[in-house]
Amino acid sequence: MVTILPLSYLPSVDQYCAIAQSSNVLFEIFETFPKQTCRSRTVISTANGLLTLSIPVNKPLGNRSKTIDITIDYTTPWNKIHWKAITAAYNKSPYFLYFRDDLERLFGSRYDLLVDFNLELIQLLNKFMRISTQFELTTEYFKEYHAILDRRLCSKDISVTYFNLKPYTQVFCNRFPFQKNLSILDLLFNEGPMAERYLKSCKPTD
Repeated sequence: MVTILPLSYLPSVDQYCAIAQSSNVLFEIFETFPKQTCRSRTVISTANGLLTLSIPVNKPLGNRSKTIDITIDYTTPWNKIHWKAITAAYNKSPYFLYFRDDLERLFGSRYDLLVDFNLELIQLLNKFMRISTQFELTTEYFKEYHAILDRRLCSKDISVTYFNLKPYTQVFCNRFPFQKNLSILDLLFNEGPMAERYLKSCKPTD
């Protein structure tokens, strides 16, 4: 099965179910960039509840800018802020130490284009979880696709999912009920080598 997805920043567990259960994935990068969505935002669980991490970006052509043209704004050290938040949230999770060094190195690097940073993260995450799904980037925009499962719609409400996400043990489960569809980091740091099996076991909602 071929699936088309947005090229997200640290994709949600739901999006990663689609990646793990597809033979090929096409990442959309020629759409008109929609602001404040999963392309530049992810959600993690902290001791104080859910926290949205947003990458500040520049749109060179204003509202007509395509995702491929979006650059990252380093006016503030957002990457250091994000990594500090991720570390504080997950340093007591079972598998954080196994993946920390490679992720910290990536967050310490500077990427001009948002798509380059997101893609590097996904490649690293696929390596961690041993996901072998082949992927390509779009070369032009099509409103509709035939014979391809279109999952480009990225709801700002993370409770809206395409898969039935089963509960797993989370860092702050003694404080909060299970919080589904967070950043893939939440699943990775809590489930480690079992993450791939989890992603492939979740059933579609439709």
